[in-house]
Amino acid sequence: MNRLLVILLMLSSATALAGDLGNERQVGTLLERSLPKHYEPETIDGLPGKFQFEDEAAGAVFPRVETVLDWSLRAGVKDMPWVVAAFSPYREYLGMNAKKSGRRIVIFEPIPPQDLSQVDRVVFRPGLEVSFQNWRVVVGGKPGPAHDRIGWIATSPDGRRLGYLAKKGEEWFVVVDGKAGRPHAFADKPVFAPGGKGFAYCAMDGSDWRVVANNQPGPAFSRVGWPVFSHDGKSVAYAAMTGTQWCVVRDEQPGEKYDSVKRPVFQPGGRGMAYVAVSGGEAFVVMGTKPQKAYPQVRWPTYSPDGKVLAYVAKNDSGCRMVVNGQEQKTYDNVDWPVFAPKGNRLACRARDRDKWLLVEGDREDRRFTLVGRPVFSPDGKRLAFSAMDDEGKWTAVVGERSSEKYDWVGMLKFSSDGRRLGFAALSGRELWWKIIKAD
Repeated sequence: MNRLLVILLMLSSATALAGDLGNERQVGTLLERSLPKHYEPETIDGLPGKFQFEDEAAGAVFPRVETVLDWSLRAGVKDMPWVVAAFSPYREYLGMNAKKSGRRIVIFEPIPPQDLSQVDRVVFRPGLEVSFQNWRVVVGGKPGPAHDRIGWIATSPDGRRLGYLAKKGEEWFVVVDGKAGRPHAFADKPVFAPGGKGFAYCAMDGSDWRVVANNQPGPAFSRVGWPVFSHDGKSVAYAAMTGTQWCVVRDEQPGEKYDSVKRPVFQPGGRGMAYVAVSGGEAFVVMGTKPQKAYPQVRWPTYSPDGKVLAYVAKNDSGCRMVVNGQEQKTYDNVDWPVFAPKGNRLACRARDRDKWLLVEGDREDRRFTLVGRPVFSPDGKRLAFSAMDDEGKWTAVVGERSSEKYDWVGMLKFSSDGRRLGFAALSGRELWWKIIKAD
């Protein structure tokens, strides 16, 4: 069986397993020493994914987890200058085999290029790796050209295009589909458009910063933010600084200047755009070119998937609330993580009322807990799930009126494709499990 067929079989089996959540099973065991004091687990395609750890004990050994899909979490030590995380070869997550103090670990992006001196090679996804012996990108076993340095690596959303940052001599450039772009004093990793047809990146030449879209440099600014593509891939927008003020640039046309602006978001299915701006100490959302009501703080601008609703969080002296198409919702002590259902007909967020957290959907409030996680809708939008911690520090997965058993930690949640089951990673003592509960 040739290499390509093996890769395709691996990908198809991974997709099938992720699609129906697979079977409930123990996927790992914590190694020696005590549990980390802090960890923020996520999931990738329904399997346990990225972890971040902090531990004050020097030389503490973090968990190690392995599954049949080559997903793994290796041991790391406190003196590492980077985050220890998990690795999936099926998505855009970068894993590295590195040596430090005689230990072998796996480290993940984002990693500054200067921290790669101890790295042997990078395994990025099936058929792709980076050799650091001569700094080459190897795709399907075929090595690319040698460079003096290789930095960030990115793939298009459909996985068909590959781009990375490389250095030759004193010049940096972006390589996309094996073709090197124009040289710069410095550059950042490429960002691909939805569908993978376009790409853009930030670059510096002299004291000027520009966004280069499809190898065409835009206007010069003092600073620029990461570019964002519209959903059809035809428009590019980014934050840019001129003098002491900022604006949002769309398709090389600068907008109104403010004291600061945040990264813009595009309207799905349309040409609309929104971003947060600050002027004179007041924050507000700018829809297209029209500023909305000002507050002391504004954050989380989010469009519904159908593009018909814009929601964001606004805070003033009376409290924090969601603003939905300009209409203020109920006030709480804090509000964050607004999430729309796939059809855009439901909106949920996390809110804090005094010392308790709860999930809020419209006028409906869920039960109160010591802490709750990010809300997750089923693919059909009919069910809503979240993780919750009680007063004893135990976690459960909650969907409707159902709750899972209690665990020491519950990871991010994933519905099955039919929305009838809910999968999540759970930590019970030293055992790490992939758990599944009924959602209907």
